[in-house]
Amino acid sequence: MSSATATKLVEPSFADAIAAIEQEESLPEQTKRHWTCSLRQIAKALDRPLELIPGPWTSVCLQVSQLHHARVGVERKTLANHRSSARSALVWFRKDQGIPARGARLTPAWSRLRNQLTERRPSQFYRG
Repeated sequence: MSSATATKLVEPSFADAIAAIEQEESLPEQTKRHWTCSLRQIAKALDRPLELIPGPWTSVCLQVSQLHHARVGVERKTLANHRSSARSALVWFRKDQGIPARGARLTPAWSRLRNQLTERRPSQFYRG
């Protein structure tokens, strides 16, 4: 059994994102092509199988930001376009799955308390 088949992510992967994008009827065909191409190109640049790359952008953004166009073998603008499209695809995918971008969803009680806040960041804690 290879390591690729033995390892399984506990969260959605790039492969799951691509499958969801391809099945979404409301997305324009051009957007589907760009997003899936960029996800595949980023996976290739990271030298990892689609199934082993976590789907949340926050899980891969550091690794993706460290890619260098010369090492990937593309122009600077091409890599920038793939980064941007991959990010858009993964942000869409997270929203489509109803999963918050960071952390866990608040319980209803905590959500009600948070909604009562008039100021999200108390300024007295952030003075320099």
